[in-house]
Amino acid sequence: MKKSRFTGEQIAYALKQAELGTTMGEICRKMGVAEATFHVWRKKYGGPGPSELKRLQLLEGKTASSSNWARSYFDNFLPTHGLCHYVL
Repeated sequence: MKKSRFTGEQIAYALKQAELGTTMGEICRKMGVAEATFHVWRKKYGGPGPSELKRLQLLEGKTASSSNWARSYFDNFLPTHGLCHYVL
């Protein structure tokens, strides 16, 4: 996945400026992004602030690592111990 040029804080700041009344065109011009990108940001990050974005990213990372652990457990441990029929 391509890394964004903008941090979560920068995106949240742009969205906050739009809420305060700055026109979307002006914000896009200052940041150098297309209006379509701004709409994607609004859809994806519409509500949370910068601190909430950091918290969300941290939680997503923890969820991904725990799901990887569970997948590894079910793929490796259960078949070798003959416990597959108990799970399904």
